Amino acid sequence: MTKKLSYVLIGDDVAVKGVSTRKECLLTGLWSWSRSVERYGAKGDVRLLRRKEDLEEYDICHVNLTGGNFALLEYVGEQLKNSSTKLMANIDFTIANLDNFQYPTMLKTVFKHVDIPFHVEPKGARCLELLLNRKVYVMPHPCDIECLDKHKKEEREPYIATFYHRYHPMVNVLWLAQIKVPIYHVLIGYTKGMVPTLPLFDEVFGYIPFMDVIDTLSRAKFALDLFPHPVYGRAVVDAAALAIPTVCSNEIEACRRCFPNLCINPWDVKKANELFNELIKDDDKYIQIFKNAYYAAEYYGYKACY
Repeated sequence: MTKKLSYVLIGDDVAVKGVSTRKECLLTGLWSWSRSVERYGAKGDVRLLRRKEDLEEYDICHVNLTGGNFALLEYVGEQLKNSSTKLMANIDFTIANLDNFQYPTMLKTVFKHVDIPFHVEPKGARCLELLLNRKVYVMPHPCDIECLDKHKKEEREPYIATFYHRYHPMVNVLWLAQIKVPIYHVLIGYTKGMVPTLPLFDEVFGYIPFMDVIDTLSRAKFALDLFPHPVYGRAVVDAAALAIPTVCSNEIEACRRCFPNLCINPWDVKKANELFNELIKDDDKYIQIFKNAYYAAEYYGYKACY
């Protein structure tokens, strides 16, 4: 019998509180590793740990590397360099945001004692492999598809749930991508910028809790995510798990896996309009696309990721 593993994400106060207090579906992404291992392994935690004896309570320790915690990864690596406990680490940015690291050559130093380096999508992994001169795994963060399944709706309302991304703020392109689609247009996650959204969208949500996002998304006829840089695409995974056909950027890895027939150049707004209108007219194709996506989302589930 294969040994069940224990795991800890070495998190900050926000992560520790966010995981421990969450009663419904946990946000898709980094924090869900602990729940994945908790459900299918021996133990999964998010804790503030530093000491070797505490780290070695687990089979795997995980550090999510940001521009501000280089010292943490290097310190934990030194603590575990001769340990049976394995150190897992990923970079918290798309490769388009590598400038968040002022000294990218330092990545080689802090990854020196990392046993399992990974990135959440293939282009980022290849970039890191070139820099680190070693194997970098592709491991997308998990999604609690079993929990999201309970929120799936049979009846859909006539609107497009559109995802706004604060790391690449654009409004006009998202508006143009659905300008000829005769249903309501809803924008999710908007943070105030240069472009007023009131004339462009029927309803605009700022930052709202994850379960409110899921409620809005689950009732939509369609979703739209045109993030133009390489990411794995947790919003697209959520949409697939809820069986919502999503027109999405071909830079999003989950789009290529879950919605290959709706995967477009993020700037091809004419194609986006055509795809939406085609699915409005063709119920059979609409149903087939959301069924395929729903089953494809299992790849990101807790069981598969564990």
